[in-house]
Amino acid sequence: MASVPSEPRPVLGRVDRSGRLVSADPELETLQREAGASLGEALALPQIAAVVDLAR
Repeated sequence: MASVPSEPRPVLGRVDRSGRLVSADPELETLQREAGASLGEALALPQIAAVVDLAR
């Protein structure tokens, strides 16, 4: 079982205008791969994609 860090840190990623995840910290890239996609493909995490849409 993984331990929870005492100080949470931000996890960063970059999405292009087409909604493709073009760069990501390892944690986000792992989630993207577990969701069935990879870097350079559409963001495969609906909740995070919704935040991206709000930020535009």
